[in-house]
Amino acid sequence: MRTLIAGAGNVGRFIAERLSLRGEVIILDRDEHALAGAEEQLDALTMLGDATHRDVLRRAEVHRADVFVAVTSDDATNVAAAALAESLGADRTIARVDSPGFYDVPSGIERKVLGADALICASRLLGAELLRRIIETEARFVATFAGGE
Repeated sequence: MRTLIAGAGNVGRFIAERLSLRGEVIILDRDEHALAGAEEQLDALTMLGDATHRDVLRRAEVHRADVFVAVTSDDATNVAAAALAESLGADRTIARVDSPGFYDVPSGIERKVLGADALICASRLLGAELLRRIIETEARFVATFAGGE
């Protein structure tokens, strides 16, 4: 699997560390210091550049990406980068959008918005997981049925 990650911060490095076990990972960021840290810590290629620029995505060979993940600190950058990656041929595109006001759905994932295959709200997903864990600790018996109920 070939993964291109826009964002060399904590989230980008975390994803890169896990996915590097499954294949090739390329991390793209505008900050050379963040890239240097990622390069020291990870088994991943790094590339300096702005993921919202088509020429940068082309140089990163985004058309060969099985998945493109945009997890910079800026929601608008993530959405724009994912949409561009999709238009340039990435198989799947995912953008982190943490602003709850952006979403039309109450869940932490919204699909097929502005060219991205999925938008993910980390705080909503984390909240749902925390709630699930709290409920499990209060219950004497927990079983998962169809549809996650």
